[in-house]
Amino acid sequence: MIKSNFYVYRHIRLDNNRPFYVGKGSGRRAFIKTDRNDYWNKIVNKVNYKIEIMLNNLMVQKNSTSTLVSTLKNLLKITLVNMPNKPKLLLF
Repeated sequence: MIKSNFYVYRHIRLDNNRPFYVGKGSGRRAFIKTDRNDYWNKIVNKVNYKIEIMLNNLMVQKNSTSTLVSTLKNLLKITLVNMPNKPKLLLF
């Protein structure tokens, strides 16, 4: 099943200008601070961050988030807090 009106966003730490979270969302999801994991909360409790919408007006298949985030992680060559293998290199 294909759904539309999604976007890809990332949260970027302001202390080192590095992304720490990439997600797929719709509506206000990129700006909502609830329903985030412990790693995300530890970072935002210590440093400020900015939100960047990377891609907009997407049509995606249901349950494609992990593939999308994994692909972006590999392209950006970064460690993300929302990946199954939790990061060990993040400095809180």
